[in-house]
Amino acid sequence: MAPRKLGARLALGRAWIVQSALLGLSFADLRSRRDGLNTDRKKDRVAKTALFALALLALALFVFAAATAMWLQRGASASHEAQIISLLPEGARVLIVGERIGRLPGVRGIALDDGILGRWNTWTRSAGKGSGEIGDWLKAEGYRALAIGHWLETPTHVFAEFYRFAFLPSISGVWLTPKFSLFEPRSRLEISKRHRFALAHVARGVLAGLPVPKESSFPAQLRARRSVELMVLIRERGRARLWRSARGASLAKALLRAAVQAQQRWHEREHAMGAPLDQLLSKMDVEVSLLIEDGVIGALDPRFVDRVVTPSHGVGVRRAGSWRYELPEMTASGGGGAKTLGRLLREQDLTFATANRPELEVYRFVVRSLSRSIAPGPQNVDPASAPSTGR
Repeated sequence: MAPRKLGARLALGRAWIVQSALLGLSFADLRSRRDGLNTDRKKDRVAKTALFALALLALALFVFAAATAMWLQRGASASHEAQIISLLPEGARVLIVGERIGRLPGVRGIALDDGILGRWNTWTRSAGKGSGEIGDWLKAEGYRALAIGHWLETPTHVFAEFYRFAFLPSISGVWLTPKFSLFEPRSRLEISKRHRFALAHVARGVLAGLPVPKESSFPAQLRARRSVELMVLIRERGRARLWRSARGASLAKALLRAAVQAQQRWHEREHAMGAPLDQLLSKMDVEVSLLIEDGVIGALDPRFVDRVVTPSHGVGVRRAGSWRYELPEMTASGGGGAKTLGRLLREQDLTFATANRPELEVYRFVVRSLSRSIAPGPQNVDPASAPSTGR
């Protein structure tokens, strides 16, 4: 073969080899890019799938947490109700008014019917009593307690008073929630007029600095064993200046404790109160009252608190053996039950949301005046300019 033709063919072969190599590289690059694109798409699909799975997991966790919270809340409420019911004697007869009250363990629940209402109407006509005496009727019928379910519309019969959470002198609230409340007949505390006057007379003497009498010097009726809470209140021209309450195993013991504590509290705040107590006491009335608890408020919702703390009620917070409260007149003037309770909780660095603690109880109460010692001297101090202090 001629050298020229051979060289031409060799050059052509080299060019073909180079082009083939370049073409191979191009195909390889395209394949690589395609594979890379497919890989990116796969990664994108995997990422989207993972995000979707995470979203589903988060939703499932949220639903589980909400369901758990509801279950715990219902369980806590049910356990509270069971705990309250467990305080009743085994086999006690409990009258049930309203639907959807579950089984009350350990007691004999009897649902309200027309026959029971008929007996109530007969009793009220024969005894000349009204709805305020329903506690006496429950005891006469052999009922230890009354359970109210609040799912129903407010009834028109006697039990409407319970749906309104009104105070009734013959029956006491025990546990109060929007869905379940328990009441017990109240034991009457009868004190003669002469002994009621003696309570205020002794309280004024202790406040004036006279020697504190011994409990044994009181009449037997005032020494009788009964758990009570008495309040001694100092009022100037109608305005409460200072009050203290104390609990005791008798009226005499509770009175002496409350009077001594009131005297000590005035002495501690003597500068703010304007003068020593013995200088102002002749211008002031001294009142002795019985504080009557009317149920633990088991649902700390502001709307429910305003509903259950009626104008007849004060509100208090009990925690670790101590308690703080506002009297009914202060509760009403302070904006109602919820606002007053909010202030009491803030004093303990709590709110409605953080007050649901086993060591804390919120309760309502009423004040029953027993006696009053009228100021013997002229009242020259303007009470509007003087501070007041309570418990």
